[in-house]
Amino acid sequence: IQRLRRLPPKGITPLPTPAIGGNGVMWRGSSGGRPVRGNYVLKAGAADSQAALARYAAHPKVRAFLDFIAASEGVKHGYQTAIGNYKITDFSRHPGNAVRRKFKRTDGTVSSSDASGRYQFMGYTWSGLVKRYGFTDFSPATQDKAAVAIILGKKGAMEAILNGNYEQAVMKLGGIWASFPTAPNEYRQHKRSWGFVHNFFRQRGF
Repeated sequence: IQRLRRLPPKGITPLPTPAIGGNGVMWRGSSGGRPVRGNYVLKAGAADSQAALARYAAHPKVRAFLDFIAASEGVKHGYQTAIGNYKITDFSRHPGNAVRRKFKRTDGTVSSSDASGRYQFMGYTWSGLVKRYGFTDFSPATQDKAAVAIILGKKGAMEAILNGNYEQAVMKLGGIWASFPTAPNEYRQHKRSWGFVHNFFRQRGF
């Protein structure tokens, strides 16, 4: 995670001691003897290793957004949830076809899915993440890192989360999680309302 500074206006002398602000660390300075301040802007850097993904997953605002994904997807067994809210017990790998089940879309057509885990990973999505990051299990920690990897893959989504702009993050990630209010209509699945989104983050202090 990198920290980018909004440059103070001309004539302002920055002070070296940072303060904590609503969006993270703030710069402080003075202009004509008058104290002034502004926010640093957090920017997401590349994550080319599992360790880098884990650092993102530990960030409080990222944790909050991961919790939101789980709430939006309606998982009842957390990391042990398979589609239809069946419970899985084997964390050695993504369960794949072992949990594949049919479901009815909003237009009445029937499809099937093997979505699993706290963030409802499809099997083919998981396979791609395994190939890129070398995941060797389906443990809770690995699921968190995988969700972070998906978020980072959508330009601007992680920056929005780090800077507390959850609405923008939800808009950017609607094509990933079908339960988001911004998911494309062609997914033909039940979506959460914006009221659900706002209530969730309001309760988390956003």
